[in-house]
Amino acid sequence: MLIWNSIINALADAAGAVVSAPSEPLELTIIPLDDYGFIRLSGPDAVKFLQGQSTCDCMRLANHDVLLGAHCNPKGRMISSFILSGSDGDILLRLHSSLLELGFEALKKYSVFSKVQLQVAENIKAFAVVGAAAQAEISRALNVELAAGKFLQFARCTLLVLHEYVVEFRGEQDDLLAVLAGIAALPGLSARRDWDKVLVERGWAEVQAVTTENYIPQMFNYHLIDGISFKKGCYTGQEIVARMQYLGKQKKHLYLAYAATGSALLNLGGALRVLGKSESQGEIVGFAARDGVVEFLAVINDEAANSTDIYIEQFPEAKISWLELPYAIP
Repeated sequence: MLIWNSIINALADAAGAVVSAPSEPLELTIIPLDDYGFIRLSGPDAVKFLQGQSTCDCMRLANHDVLLGAHCNPKGRMISSFILSGSDGDILLRLHSSLLELGFEALKKYSVFSKVQLQVAENIKAFAVVGAAAQAEISRALNVELAAGKFLQFARCTLLVLHEYVVEFRGEQDDLLAVLAGIAALPGLSARRDWDKVLVERGWAEVQAVTTENYIPQMFNYHLIDGISFKKGCYTGQEIVARMQYLGKQKKHLYLAYAATGSALLNLGGALRVLGKSESQGEIVGFAARDGVVEFLAVINDEAANSTDIYIEQFPEAKISWLELPYAIP
């Protein structure tokens, strides 16, 4: 909460800055990532260790690639999902705070025979700048070269370009505030809490406590958004994930939709059903609500997706309308 208050104050003091909660997104928006925690991996085996535990190719960190990954159990079900940055000997994982303790313990139990140290990095905070011109405007304001899908170190902080209009800043609070001073005067910059909307509209699902160990990575479409490497070799759960890709028939994917539910929020993990079928046909894994309408991501049986007979169990009268994801499902 302290970083959020500091951002609000810094924006309010900046010439020409606006602090508000408008009904339409502004050109550039700062969003504190308050719902996340960080795990730091250090030591000479940090990359090697994580390479054997995550779905992504951690060797790409040497190229300053931002990595989406997941840690699976031996059955290929995701315990946690995360965004990685760092270099050999010092790696940061950002994961949902509801999974911080569980995710930490799940990784730590595999670290016994590696020269790696794991710790919860309580001093690390993060915020994102979102907007159509985020990458270009931040590059100009800070006089740095930002590239989509890459991270770089700047003034003791790490800048991660998750998308050309989604740039994450992570570091200790005082360092983040110092960097913020360099961008606070960008025209139209505002502060809001709309990160869920960013995730939903980009089709980026993440594991939370209520959904841990329920899904293989492909059910979150991670194979379509560079969250799985099929060339890197073995990792915990890899056999199941690879078998699904090459030998099995995937029957569930992540889909995007919206429904008018009034002022009520959806239940994360809530079921979607189809008239005439007793079994659940899908579950809600992410949502963003505004003005009585909820956009949501759901893992749904492909046969039921886009059906006119599918409904949300929590709101059976709410009509579901389907939206296109920003990437294609084959």
